[in-house]
Formats: sequence, structure tokens, C-alpha cells
Amino acid sequence: MKKKQKIDAKKMHELFKTLSDPVKFRIVKILSCDKEIRAGDIALNFEVSRTTISHHLNSMRLRGLVNSKKRGKEIFYSLDRKMITGMLYGIISYLESKKE
Repeated sequence: MKKKQKIDAKKMHELFKTLSDPVKFRIVKILSCDKEIRAGDIALNFEVSRTTISHHLNSMRLRGLVNSKKRGKEIFYSLDRKMITGMLYGIISYLESKKE
């Protein structure tokens, strides 16, 4: 019998809520192509203001989906791949344990 995987329901909800937003999902896709990207360069891919993109990025950072590093006046963002894949693997493991 497989060991039951514990899932943090609040974190899982926040992950899916974030990924269900079209702008945030596009940000994840953009960040998945590079290690770090400046907020301004991310904003160039959208028809909304840089301030709006910065707001989305900050919200994603607070939820643990992205990391940020400030260099001078610029903020560089990267995906927290370990957190995202860990949560997704947790769901898979949980669902597989329920098949029995």
C-alpha cells in the first residue's frame, strides 16, 4: 500500500488560482524559458502597464511561485521550479494513492 501524501490545501489552491489567471500563466510560460528575466522585459510581452505586470509578479512572489533579486533599480524574476514541481508531484502522488 502506498503512503498517503499530505497536501497543503491552501498552497495548492493558491497555485491553481494563480495558474488560472491568463496573465499570470503567460508570465510562468515566459519565465520557464529563462533563468532570470527583468520585470521590464516581461512587461514587453503584454498590452498592460509595467505596473500591472509588477503587481502580478509581486503577488506570485508572495505565493512562492517566483523568486526575485534586486540589482540596482531593476528586479529580476525567476520561477521557483522546485516549489511548483514539488506541489504538482504531491498532487500526483496523492491521486495515485487514492486509486487503491
